[in-house]
Amino acid sequence: MASFRGVDRVNRASGSPGLPSPGAVPFFLFGSLLSRRFARAIAGGELDFLHDRILRVVLQPPGFAFDVTLREGQLRVAAPGGHAGGNRERWDLRITGRARDFLRLATRLEDADTLFFQRRLKMEGDTELGLYLKNFLDAQEEAEQALARFAEDKLRGAVMLLERLENGTRLSRR
Repeated sequence: MASFRGVDRVNRASGSPGLPSPGAVPFFLFGSLLSRRFARAIAGGELDFLHDRILRVVLQPPGFAFDVTLREGQLRVAAPGGHAGGNRERWDLRITGRARDFLRLATRLEDADTLFFQRRLKMEGDTELGLYLKNFLDAQEEAEQALARFAEDKLRGAVMLLERLENGTRLSRR
């Protein structure tokens, strides 16, 4: 069976070769985006600490989760257990939090230390792996963050919208 950058090329839903299964597409796309975003760091060995290690991210609510690992020079994203032969209980580091807090972290509206010390993000498992990840993200050069700044602006709008919805504020058209 051929591999399409870590996604089975046989569509399990239809049995047809050549396309990833529908359920794998969002994970594949997210993994491709991450690999592209961090291509220099991957090539330079800066993400080797994730090689064959599983980072699980859990959004509460609704309990949506995904796993990230580094394999064959690519960041791979899969449903829980997808990198561990279907063993949903295997992960090295698990970070759990509300979507809003992950968005606030991604947009730099709040720093990781604040979110972890206030227990809005929780880390379990290999804390050394967590520190490597935090230090890596903190060390990203400003020159490499043009796309991140663009995305931050869009994500900040999403944070504000989410906060308004959570607070019960009516949305109005202008």
